[in-house]
Amino acid sequence: MSNKPVALPDPATRRTTRYGDVIGFSGQHNDHAWLGIPYAQAPVGELRWRAPREPKSWPHELEATRKGTASAQLNIYEADAEGAPAYIGSEDCLYLHVWAPQFPQEKIPQGKDRLPVMVWLHGGSNMRGQGGSHKGGLLASTQSVIVVTVNYRLGVMGWFRHPALNDETATPEDRSGNFGTLDLIQALRWVQQNIAAFGGDPDNVTIFGCSAGGWNVYSLLASPKAEGLFHRAIAQGCGALSFPVASAENFTDATPPGHPESSAEILLQLLVDEGRASNRAEAKELAFSMNTADIANYLRNKPFTDIDKACSTIRARSGIPMWELPVLFEDGVVLPAQGIKAAFQEGRYNRVPVMTGSTQYEFTILLPAVPNSRFSSRDVATGALSVPDPDLYFLAARYLSEFVKVYGVDGPTSAFSKYQPGSAFAFRLDWNRLDPAPGFGNLRLGSAHGLEVVFLFGLENLGPEYIHARLVTGENLASFEKLSRAMMSYWAGFAATGNPGRGRKGELPQWQAWDPASPQGVKFIVFDDVEQTGLHMSPASLSKQAVLAQLAEDSHFATNEERVQFLAEIYRSGHLLVDLTAEDYRSYCQRWDVTPAPL
Repeated sequence: MSNKPVALPDPATRRTTRYGDVIGFSGQHNDHAWLGIPYAQAPVGELRWRAPREPKSWPHELEATRKGTASAQLNIYEADAEGAPAYIGSEDCLYLHVWAPQFPQEKIPQGKDRLPVMVWLHGGSNMRGQGGSHKGGLLASTQSVIVVTVNYRLGVMGWFRHPALNDETATPEDRSGNFGTLDLIQALRWVQQNIAAFGGDPDNVTIFGCSAGGWNVYSLLASPKAEGLFHRAIAQGCGALSFPVASAENFTDATPPGHPESSAEILLQLLVDEGRASNRAEAKELAFSMNTADIANYLRNKPFTDIDKACSTIRARSGIPMWELPVLFEDGVVLPAQGIKAAFQEGRYNRVPVMTGSTQYEFTILLPAVPNSRFSSRDVATGALSVPDPDLYFLAARYLSEFVKVYGVDGPTSAFSKYQPGSAFAFRLDWNRLDPAPGFGNLRLGSAHGLEVVFLFGLENLGPEYIHARLVTGENLASFEKLSRAMMSYWAGFAATGNPGRGRKGELPQWQAWDPASPQGVKFIVFDDVEQTGLHMSPASLSKQAVLAQLAEDSHFATNEERVQFLAEIYRSGHLLVDLTAEDYRSYCQRWDVTPAPL
């Protein structure tokens, strides 16, 4: 990964933070940028799997012209020269990036003129991605906001609970295992203490994110540790999932059982991979013979690549998608013991104005990541996608996308509107003008998962996972740009006031709050081609029961057996993302007098 300076330092960008002076550069959108500012100490050595510690001051001016190192992660998009998996990033990854409109030092906004702050939490299943790939200059300069993007610990380095790691010096936060969540909380503390130096208002901070970033927004809404650190929240394309502590820690054959990628199972796989045991049973016997100090030293000294390979082996053996890694633990300290979804339903969350949303076809881009799916498969050698039945593929994607809307949008927003009426807003992105997608059999993905990120940040290089940006060309470019300007304006308007209203400058159709009063009350705004159906409010809302009722009447299926088979495949393809349970499936089978298939 290249970490070269993107531009020469500009003396006009010199700012003084609590930890020392920083100097950034002038961007291409009439913006100033500061990249790679440390917001915590490097979580390495004895600080691996510890809550983040406040950064140390730097004695000299910090040249902030290189994006901060990403969290250590497997690069799924390319291999090394020998064809083996390639790794990028480092465990030393706790950096953030700041973008602001260009201001001379003597005209940095002060007092009531300070600008709203928008803190972006990147996506990537909480396993990959980086904040530095999302360049906030266009959003900052056109909408008069400060944009901050954050790197945080990912995967097993960000969420990991093993009792052996908790010696007498461990704090309750250390013991929680929610290190990635704590990183984000520490970044918000940094914003509170330092953003005024950049012209930002520490009393008007919006957190926003998509996919895992939206999921993390929900975790911060639920976390008592984040109270008072932000004042608005936007969660896009995500669910309200969290995992019990037992799932994070226990062996799979314990009571209650742990997840296949629990810390206990990862330890066993490491012992097998190292040759200290020939199978799981021997590894388990060896683990029981080790004292806690030995286990802690063993885990803290294992290279990240060894740990990640052990996780990959477990995942391949279990046949689970990458997003099923256990993260966001219900520890009762950082996250509520009853879980994120229940916290929202019970009103036990940080009550700030909230915006939620999803795309019309979230799953068209996600289905290929599901192992052993009959909807699609990828050639191991070439990576080419095979879709035996495109109609079935899009049918599955549509149902899964509707379940995502139930879980991540309609369910939470209905709860928010109950406890804070008039300050919960929702959207759906229906813009379906992307060009055919190479690597997806030239399928048209429609308004796929993550597409709204491209509208919010512009056609920048957002990272290899955002193929959407490469599919906006030619005749659809003008339509894209018009809708992009509208969405940026609404997001910034919400950040400024807690209500997207008519946008930052008051020039757009009114976006109304979610109305829970009646089935006919407006619920969400639809974003579509401004020249066609455009921007309009919709009264439609979904529930899990309503989506299942659609399936019961769907004419695509000739028999109830076909419907049940389809539902089983939907469950296997994304039940954690869409909040389907095995009990939902069994009830449906019973209703139609069909013998359930194994899940």
